[in-house]
Amino acid sequence: MAVQALLRLSSRGEALIAELQRLSAHVPHLFSLQEKLEQKQFGEVLLDFRYLKTPELCEHRIESSPELIARDAEVWEAHGRIVCRVFALFEAVYTYIKDFAKCVSDLRDGLYIQQTVESVLEHDEGKQLMCEALYLYGVLLILLDVKIEGSVRERIVITYYRHKGQASIESIDDICTLVKATGYSHTVTDRYGLPRRPPGYPEEYFCRFIRKLGIDSSVISMMIARLRSEDMYSLIPSYPMPQHRSTALATQAKMLYILLYFEPIILEEHYHTMREIVDKHFSDNWVVAFYMGCVIELPHVWDGYKAAKAALANTCQPASIKSLYDSNLKMLVSARQQLAHHLTEGVLTQEYVLEKTSDLLHCARECNVCVRWLLLHRTSRFRKVPADEPQREAEAVLLLLLNTAQYEYLLKKRFSSLLTEKDKMWDAAKTSVVAHLQELADFFAGTNTFSRVSKDEQLRTWFTGLVDQVQHLEPGDSTIAGRKMHHLIAALKEVEQFHQIEASLQIKQYLAEIRDLLYRMIRVVNVRDHVLVTLSIVSDMSYAWDTMSEYTQLMRQRVQRDPFSVLKLRATFLKLVSILDSPLVRINQANSPDLESVSQYYSAEVASYMRRVLQVIPENLFSVLNEIIELQAHSLQEIPVKVPRLELKDWAQLDHRHRLARATHRISVLTEGVLTMQTTLLGVVQVDPKELLRDGIRKELVRQLTSMLQASSNVKPSKAADLEAALCRLVVKLDGFQLALEYVSDYVKINGLQLFREEFANLINFYVEQEHNAFLKKKVHSWQSTFKLAAASVNNAPPAAFSNSFFGRLVRELAHWTSPRRAFYSNELRCWIDPSGKEVIGYRMLSLLRRTLGHVGLRGLDSTFGFLVTAQLHRFANFYRQSVPVEQFAQLERYAQALSPTATLPEKLSKHYAAATLTFSKLLGEVAVTVSRCGSSKLLRHAMTRALKDSSLVDTSLLHQALLAADQSLLTEAQESFLKVGTLTEPKLPPSPFDDLLGTVSQYVDAAGLRGALGQVFISDDVLPHLPLVLAFFTVQQLARMFHNETVGLLTTMGRSLPDDAIDGVPLAVGIHCLLEQGHSVLFDEYINYMLQYLRSLVCYREVKSADTPEVNVVLEFMRIFCDWSRYDCPELIEFLQ
Repeated sequence: MAVQALLRLSSRGEALIAELQRLSAHVPHLFSLQEKLEQKQFGEVLLDFRYLKTPELCEHRIESSPELIARDAEVWEAHGRIVCRVFALFEAVYTYIKDFAKCVSDLRDGLYIQQTVESVLEHDEGKQLMCEALYLYGVLLILLDVKIEGSVRERIVITYYRHKGQASIESIDDICTLVKATGYSHTVTDRYGLPRRPPGYPEEYFCRFIRKLGIDSSVISMMIARLRSEDMYSLIPSYPMPQHRSTALATQAKMLYILLYFEPIILEEHYHTMREIVDKHFSDNWVVAFYMGCVIELPHVWDGYKAAKAALANTCQPASIKSLYDSNLKMLVSARQQLAHHLTEGVLTQEYVLEKTSDLLHCARECNVCVRWLLLHRTSRFRKVPADEPQREAEAVLLLLLNTAQYEYLLKKRFSSLLTEKDKMWDAAKTSVVAHLQELADFFAGTNTFSRVSKDEQLRTWFTGLVDQVQHLEPGDSTIAGRKMHHLIAALKEVEQFHQIEASLQIKQYLAEIRDLLYRMIRVVNVRDHVLVTLSIVSDMSYAWDTMSEYTQLMRQRVQRDPFSVLKLRATFLKLVSILDSPLVRINQANSPDLESVSQYYSAEVASYMRRVLQVIPENLFSVLNEIIELQAHSLQEIPVKVPRLELKDWAQLDHRHRLARATHRISVLTEGVLTMQTTLLGVVQVDPKELLRDGIRKELVRQLTSMLQASSNVKPSKAADLEAALCRLVVKLDGFQLALEYVSDYVKINGLQLFREEFANLINFYVEQEHNAFLKKKVHSWQSTFKLAAASVNNAPPAAFSNSFFGRLVRELAHWTSPRRAFYSNELRCWIDPSGKEVIGYRMLSLLRRTLGHVGLRGLDSTFGFLVTAQLHRFANFYRQSVPVEQFAQLERYAQALSPTATLPEKLSKHYAAATLTFSKLLGEVAVTVSRCGSSKLLRHAMTRALKDSSLVDTSLLHQALLAADQSLLTEAQESFLKVGTLTEPKLPPSPFDDLLGTVSQYVDAAGLRGALGQVFISDDVLPHLPLVLAFFTVQQLARMFHNETVGLLTTMGRSLPDDAIDGVPLAVGIHCLLEQGHSVLFDEYINYMLQYLRSLVCYREVKSADTPEVNVVLEFMRIFCDWSRYDCPELIEFLQ
């Protein structure tokens, strides 16, 4: 059936629009290349359709540059998934219009039995679906151009084409035609602030495939004729008033607006047709919401079409606009008065709703028509309405919307309960009528002894007959039942004229009660679903989806003034759920699998809007919380355990406590409105008020913490003490914040301390995650992060820009102040000191870091410095292999032979070392940089690990000891398993039952600082040739510049001041150890042997100098430091030291 095919097409169209809107929010900003840095870095790998002219040249340019290859791989690695999904959307849009064209072609060719285009357009549902299918294609094209810029679409297609290849793409030419830039950009506006349209837009864009695919213009003309002349959706019965006709036909009007662009000759030349369209659909409005709140102004978009412009002339006359505006303002005043009456407590009762159903529906129509016109037209720019006080009128419109939503909510609730209780109410009224009539029959039977009315057999028989008639009334057929009850009421009125009845007030009272009960039965029998259907139609708000954003701030201000206004806002959000009705109708009818995803998307959008509006409550809450923090931190003094009686009044601090109580009460009032809300189902998303408040507080908490941390990072310390002072101030702020949250927890019904710790940890983890991006090929962008709240609040900077985030700045400062150019590391003091002996980075700084960042922050610093070491080692390894000439490697081989075996003392050893230092000066310079950076970073990691270990030992001593035991046990088990490998019983390593446990325990061990920071392998590259010999040359070169200060026990550079190339003994030893531990342990042996050989030569070949010359002492002290940090057992060195 053609109708079923068209239904499936319409369902696909609605799903594609939802997918387009979903994906448009995730299109990478990088593809727009708006910033100069992005253009410079990625301009040659993110190519538009110009690539298709010379693809070989473009590919050659990229492949000939390692940097461009890396950039290209980075783009695909980071954004390949979203690129594939967007390209799949483009393909689906092309397939959609191709399938529609095939359906039309099949109808014209007679492939559908007894169905043609004309017969489908005569079918009630067929004409709807055929018009909708083409309309949705037009909407797709417009939204595609609005949501994703043409240049971005081209770059996405070319990126997909380059990485997937032409073989994986069907109809690449057609897809390129579909997404090719049109010249339209929503960022380019005219003097009215509206998007500027290029010539021939959008009709040329719309017709790219219409003619090519063979969709005849006569088919489109027939669709337009149906839309302009018929009430296709039968909505006029829901809007019986003539002044509401344009609202009733608004659905067809928006479809006409789109379809006319497929037949632009009508807009240009068909004056009579356009006049008919405007008179019927746009006589009292000129702003059209063509899809889900996407709004256009007809005078602006039709300004270039002669017939359309002429037809709109009357509507857009200033006098007509003023008249329409004034009439809608009068309607607004009238609607507000009616709503004020209906919303009065106790008015909308069951009886009132039964009696005034028609009037209540009319009130709902009037309110919604007024709200619709004002919401759409007050924002008009091309033809502005003459508003005297825009702000005040905007508030009046918002108030009308809130009251209308509340009124509709209560009316639907009341009418739903009537439908539920309809049968019960009918039976109760019917039973009462039967009982009353039976009593009257008995009354005229004359059986009552005390009755003064004489017996009347005819009236008895007549009332008995009425009893029988009422008992046979059934509510199933309301028309028949209503007609019979009207006859009964008329008969009861006539019987009152009888003299036997007229003289009896008691009987007349009975008859009046029976008539009232019959009227109630008539009203009950007329309670049908069509009332709720009509109410659902007239309360539609899908047209205002984008327009409502302009009233968001007004909503927030209203909530700020009156927190209990959220109860009306809840009804407004429920009213906004009507946006789901339009896209889901066809999807539901077609039983499409897209139903869940589409409903989930739109429901999530409504829920997100609700959260944005109500976020004002957490924002105000934290503004009051800042006052509490100020009071607790600076005003209120802690009361001692014992207070003298005479000083009790002073310690009471009544003024400060009154301010504290007032702030606490304000917080309680702010949250009470949300907490009194009921759980709300917005589409398929259920919103719990407590969860809503908790999520809002989390979001605002993260924002406050982010601003606090970023403000602290803006300090530029000129010395380490400045950094320490900044951290002290930050600790005070964080402690006050934490204390205040804990104080108000009971008043807002949340665990403030838990929220603080969770979100602060998430924020620090997000900072760490983003800083790690500087070292990763596969980066975790902010929109991919699992820390959503932190990602939303942090103003993201380029990944490698350490100074742009609090955490990156802290890492840079720590590396700066622990550099050998500024401080020495003291083994005895376990800290960095300056030349005067003053502590620079030590226990105080680590304690502040722990109090500021917590365990999560210390682990983040540890891992970040680990990444720094890894990056430097990779850089050095690449330099060692690529930048050192082959001839120098040959010289290294000759030096190695000359110094072998190391147990001997070659002649002229010192000359060999001096010559090698000159020969390998460039290589040794890179070694100096690597050793210095790696040594300082590893010492910082060691300090962080030690701080974690001390903290865990003090705070959780039992867990600390348990982790130590578990770690040792698992390591022992693993060692035994490895020892068994290769034996007859265990030819290969079997799976251990403790593998899962090992991973879990390892995480806790690292968090407790029980894993050493020094014995780690960072890179797994091949061994660098003759690395121990090069490091020996480097060590001797550096030791010649150093002396052993026995007073403070330091091995430092000679001189009172620190030069730029200063060397520190401990970082030097640790840095060399770091380079050696990346290979086999034999490298340590080779290096130690070279150094011992050099030491023996100093002792044996002394000329004038004694054995304890400073040079010998320096080498001995360095070797001692190196062996201590490497945990290397060297008996020969011990002999020297003794």
